[in-house]
Amino acid sequence: MALERKVPLGKVIDDALRSALKSHPKGSEPGKARPFKTFRGTGIRPGVDLNSSSELLAVMEDE
Repeated sequence: MALERKVPLGKVIDDALRSALKSHPKGSEPGKARPFKTFRGTGIRPGVDLNSSSELLAVMEDE
């Protein structure tokens, strides 16, 4: 398809993805937040910085 249209493959992929997302029905109403899913209902551990990948890795390795 990229050769036929004489465009880069990335452009074909971008166009296909945009088309698929545009025609796909949305799962929720615009502006309505979905609840944050947690495991075992405990939520995020106190003191864990979600912006620190090294801290998250340390917490995960402790389990």
